[in-house]
Amino acid sequence: MDNSYLSELKDIHMPSKPDWWPLSSSLILLLISLLVIFILTYLLYKILTKNNKIKKEIQQEFIKIKSDFIKNQDKAQLQNNISILLKRITVSSKNNSITNIFDKNLYNEINIILQTDRFTKNPSIDGDLLIKLSSELIKKCRI
Repeated sequence: MDNSYLSELKDIHMPSKPDWWPLSSSLILLLISLLVIFILTYLLYKILTKNNKIKKEIQQEFIKIKSDFIKNQDKAQLQNNISILLKRITVSSKNNSITNIFDKNLYNEINIILQTDRFTKNPSIDGDLLIKLSSELIKKCRI
């Protein structure tokens, strides 16, 4: 056997580590998809917290209207305040029609009460019923 061939052989050794740059296409795709997921999650969170904030503000305003009525027993003021609150709900909602925001039957009942003796100083309405129906309507509204 010829020693020249044996002299050319080298010991077994580990290959060099691969470079981290340029990144592989699968890694780039993974990073982009993670970024998109984070952005979409953030946007969804912002939308949901905004809707919850609006709903909490509406409920707080309704509680104030209710406490004012219990304190003063002014039915005309109650009619006016509930009417304004319902208009603000419809304006702040993204839905176009009232039927998408409110329960139709409850809204119709409240509307009848709100239109009864509308511009009189002392309307002949049941304020407690109006508060009860308005409370149910606000709880069920879809903003």
